[in-house]
Amino acid sequence: MQLDGNENEIVDYFGEPHLLVSTLHFHIDELGAMHISSKKQWFYMFGRKMPLPKFLYGEAKIVESYDATLQCFRIHVQVRNPLIGSLFSYKGTFVERK
Repeated sequence: MQLDGNENEIVDYFGEPHLLVSTLHFHIDELGAMHISSKKQWFYMFGRKMPLPKFLYGEAKIVESYDATLQCFRIHVQVRNPLIGSLFSYKGTFVERK
């Protein structure tokens, strides 16, 4: 992940080598949970960046928060495609390792 200062957005690279690229939008809600959603997506082929048509997108929605009562972080991830529907999802809790 890196900040694109020109476009003021986070760019996330998936895989090794980086074949799929997506921009991410972040915001914090009134309860302090962080929401992350994917926006534009590209595919790298033969060293060229090619925009994906929206019907091929893997649209990600992630919500991360801290549960003070249980003293753990919560995460909920959903990835869907406009044509196929849900590709995968998961939710759960985790704690920081010391």
